[in-house]
Amino acid sequence: MNVFRIGVAVVFSLATVMAVSAPATALPARSQVCPSGYVCLYEHNDFNRDADGRMLKWNLAGEKKLEDWGFRDKTSSIRDNRSGGVRATNVLAGRPDQHKDYNGNYSSLGDWNDKIDRITLP
Repeated sequence: MNVFRIGVAVVFSLATVMAVSAPATALPARSQVCPSGYVCLYEHNDFNRDADGRMLKWNLAGEKKLEDWGFRDKTSSIRDNRSGGVRATNVLAGRPDQHKDYNGNYSSLGDWNDKIDRITLP
């Protein structure tokens, strides 16, 4: 009987750890706040204000391939709460990649809506 109780406790503990370690961007929500010092990409216009959607955030320099987060061609608005801006890249098959620099907040990306494949933070 004691073995069963220990087994249940271990399974419950593992389930709790797995639930807690899920990424914060996995749950959709409206109007998520982008913390100071971060760049945040939003799935919908107006920073997800009018629709549930995902938000991804980074604060460390480097290239971020959005397909690694299932977010390739899904960015519709950007908040840049860091200094230095963001370089967005649209990867085009058989043609040169397109690049666009963002610095600040963009509630709509116009003709770049749902076209960003990766970003680079300086």
